[in-house]
Amino acid sequence: MSTLDKKYHSFSAPSGSGFGEAEDMLFSFLSQKTAQGERLVKVHIGIASLPEGFGCLDEFQRHVDNRLQTLLSERNPAVTVVCQKPLQGGALNAEVWSVSEKDCAVKSFQWEGLTHVCVEKEGFREWWTSGFQADYDKNDPLCAEACARRCFEKMSRFLTHTNTSFDAVFRQWNYIGHILKVRVTDGKTLQNYQVFNEVRAVFYETKKDKSQYPAATGIGMDYEGICIDAVIVDDTAATKGKSPRNTALRSPVQTDAFRYEQAYLVGNEEIDKKAPLFERGRCLILSETPEGNGTRAVGMVSGTASIKGQDTVDKGDVVKQLQNTLRFIDDLANTTHEKDLRFDRARLYVKPHENTENLSEIFRLHYPQASCLSIVEADVCRPDLLVEIEADFSF
Repeated sequence: MSTLDKKYHSFSAPSGSGFGEAEDMLFSFLSQKTAQGERLVKVHIGIASLPEGFGCLDEFQRHVDNRLQTLLSERNPAVTVVCQKPLQGGALNAEVWSVSEKDCAVKSFQWEGLTHVCVEKEGFREWWTSGFQADYDKNDPLCAEACARRCFEKMSRFLTHTNTSFDAVFRQWNYIGHILKVRVTDGKTLQNYQVFNEVRAVFYETKKDKSQYPAATGIGMDYEGICIDAVIVDDTAATKGKSPRNTALRSPVQTDAFRYEQAYLVGNEEIDKKAPLFERGRCLILSETPEGNGTRAVGMVSGTASIKGQDTVDKGDVVKQLQNTLRFIDDLANTTHEKDLRFDRARLYVKPHENTENLSEIFRLHYPQASCLSIVEADVCRPDLLVEIEADFSF
């Protein structure tokens, strides 16, 4: 088993359960998984809104982290909490990644008051971070820019701490409060998502390899702030000849996001706007047979929506957009030319107020083998996009 060979688990609180009850049930679920021999690496939690008694999302995330430390001692996972309403079950849902310690070394460590996890095998290392959170300052007209900078500064400090760089970021999640909100300040049109893209471009300038980017999701959340989450991989110390091949996946249908033309970006025409810097997906080829005719790999598909080329297609039809998105993800995964490819996890984001009656069934029927499926409410990065999907696969 390689370091990125994961098991996936999902939890949804029962409908009608109060938040405190739902939280207790989640911790009981995590305790059971640990008792069954699973080493938890990451817990991602979605909540409809910030619980009473907490001043900010980061404070609640630290509360969850402290409970996990009490429950699991030095074996606690990284944790990220975002405000995205679960569309299945009750007050919260969770996705959990775990590994087998028989096959790799796992270390939980504290950094800036939160738990992060390092997984290592034969010199190949990956880090799973807790969420880098920051709140908007409502008194600052440039609050989205300042907030994004604080998040990226936290992430940059973590990369320095782990002796890595933005080149090592394999997968990134960008949860952007009120992602489509537009402010006009000093004659400039500032959309929260585009402002985030501008800040991301500044920090990515430190990358040595500017020809490739992480897989990523840029998605809204119902909260006045931003959260960045990441998986970081590093093979600089890997045993010679055993280092996995880390490759970008390019869609045969969708234009690379980092090549989007100015007309597709929000802001003043006279300003040169930065495109969203991410790949459609990334894949780690983990091993090959001596004959070179067999491989094992894991891949992470970026947040994908109903975009063909650079254009939104089937505007106003949520079912067709979902079907397009599923097909585009299949097209991307099929570029690996592997017949035994299996989707292990997927998350469906649905725009608020959309009719979800048929979406869940279509989504679940498409991923019958996946052990972790979740559906949450969130604005997508364009007003005319109604759904977005991300997925993990292996072969």
